Amino acid sequence: MAKFDSVQDYLNALPETQRQITDQLLPIIEAALPGAGALYQGHPVWSAGESPASPRSATSRPTPPT
Repeated sequence: MAKFDSVQDYLNALPETQRQITDQLLPIIEAALPGAGALYQGHPVWSAGESPASPRSATSRPTPPT
């Protein structure tokens, strides 16, 4: 897995179709959480407090109820 120095480096390495999405998504995230972006365990996250939030978590499968 490649190592990146910044969120922008990570986004620049994405395939074109994903970059098109992040080009639209990043300004929205940055407007809500300015300067809060960082890399955590190899992918970008933004924090509005103690726990980071990731756009990737929005596409993760939910844990089924037990």
